[in-house]
Amino acid sequence: MQRKALAASLLLLLGVAAAPAWAEETPQVHTSGDVSYVTGGVGEEHAQAMEAVRKDYPLSMLFVRKDKPRNAYLADIAVTIKNARGKVVLQTTSEGPFLYVKIPAGRYTVSATHEGNTRTAAVYVTSKGHKHMVFEWTE
Repeated sequence: MQRKALAASLLLLLGVAAAPAWAEETPQVHTSGDVSYVTGGVGEEHAQAMEAVRKDYPLSMLFVRKDKPRNAYLADIAVTIKNARGKVVLQTTSEGPFLYVKIPAGRYTVSATHEGNTRTAAVYVTSKGHKHMVFEWTE
């Protein structure tokens, strides 16, 4: 009987150990008015956790520095999103290379600033579908 209990305990332990590490690292959801967002992606586990929730956000952003021989992800990016009337609907700092935003459908202007250098782009978010933006800086 003790062997069966030990075997069951080992299987349970192995099942827990085999679960994806990111399953426990669900990104924290932040809100600002009608906008909710998650940010992060530093480290492989958190990047996987971010990817797992990406489908829930109609707007995603990636922040990178173009380097040779390979690009580098960036964090601490100041991000401002303005609606078509110029009203700020989100102002935040990305905690990692990914920022996923749940925002009402419409036209927006997104500004992302890294070390004093700002990149700005327009985006049209629809009620269905997904928009992905990449902001790049060079050194």
